[in-house]
Amino acid sequence: MKRLQEVLMKDLGWKFLSVAIAVTMWYMVISINQPVDTRTYSTMLQVDGMTSLHAKGLTISNEDEILGTKVNIKIKGQRTALDRLSQRQSDMLRAYIDVSDLNYIASGDTISREIRVSLPNGVSGYEIVGKFPSKMEMKMERLTQKEFPIEPMLTNKKENGKKLTAPILSQNTVLVQGAKSKVDEVAVVRAAVDAVQAKNEGVVEAPLTAYNRRGEVVDGVVLSKKTVILTYGVYDEKVVPVLVEAIGAPATGYRFEELSYNPKSIVILGEEENLAKIDSITLENMDISGKTADVTKNYNISHYLPTGCSLKNPTENTVQVVAKIVKNEGRKISIPSSRITITNRQEGYVYHLPETVSVSLTGSGGDVSALSGTVDVSGLEEGEHSVPILWHQPQGITAAETTVYIGVEKVPASPMEETEEVESEPTA
Repeated sequence: MKRLQEVLMKDLGWKFLSVAIAVTMWYMVISINQPVDTRTYSTMLQVDGMTSLHAKGLTISNEDEILGTKVNIKIKGQRTALDRLSQRQSDMLRAYIDVSDLNYIASGDTISREIRVSLPNGVSGYEIVGKFPSKMEMKMERLTQKEFPIEPMLTNKKENGKKLTAPILSQNTVLVQGAKSKVDEVAVVRAAVDAVQAKNEGVVEAPLTAYNRRGEVVDGVVLSKKTVILTYGVYDEKVVPVLVEAIGAPATGYRFEELSYNPKSIVILGEEENLAKIDSITLENMDISGKTADVTKNYNISHYLPTGCSLKNPTENTVQVVAKIVKNEGRKISIPSSRITITNRQEGYVYHLPETVSVSLTGSGGDVSALSGTVDVSGLEEGEHSVPILWHQPQGITAAETTVYIGVEKVPASPMEETEEVESEPTA
């Protein structure tokens, strides 16, 4: 081992000098006699001069197709130069079409343009010997723009006990520009927001995307803003009912029937300790004194919220309450006697009611089929009697005082019973 080290270390300086001379001579040979090669490179097609085209009120309807085209370029040059080009291809090689000099064109025209290839100024030693494709067709269409509202769209909705308020947007609308056919395809512009990020941070910058009616992304349009900032409030939420009472009495001949609410409950947001203090929201009483028609009142619910609470959707802050007032209308109906119950019957008697009984009703509500009554026959002897009916009336119906004629008949004794009575009489 020691012998090997001595051999390696002997005349070390001369050895290094020999290697340096060999490398220098190799580079000199390569520089003097450099082999020429041909290689194919690829780059994405670009469009120059769109500003000039827009100034004419036109655009390229198939621009997204053009920008998605890969151009294959065949270049001839020295091998070392081609090696440098391979290393810096994205910086040095460019394929484009120029539309800045287009004249006398109109919407609906289809124009074919030569694809140009360029290298940076000062770069030499290359020769472009081929390209594919060499031309590209462009479809001209009228340039238009339209304003759309921005619609927030929550994604990644994971329940973690916290809720988000409706967001405040840094801007509410955005301009969509492009070929008329493309802009007409846009149905909505959405800002996609990660719900978890919104709950953690409160303020989110979200990208804007145009969609058609099928929920598909519309390509080939340009938005005046690429992103929007949305500010969320993060709270717990609770659903609470809305309560209100009607006071006073309607005009004579009218009656109060019911209160209807829209909505019947609201969703409020707040800290957990504040929400625990509220189970309902009681609104100001409705006065229906002397009314002959329905009474409608709109309440601004935000005025009734407790401290530290807010509406989940601030735009839905109105509760409409309607007090229904109906006229007491008289009507006469017949009910079958099967709905009248006879009470306190006496043994040995049978009782006969007419098949139907007429009764006068007031009120427009209630279920008439639920109306029933009872008659008390205690103490009635054989014969026909007029007896009052005690009505059992459903809510919304008032039955007038009514009497009914009821026949009372004593059941005759059987012959056997009469014989037993004779045999039991004492002899004289």
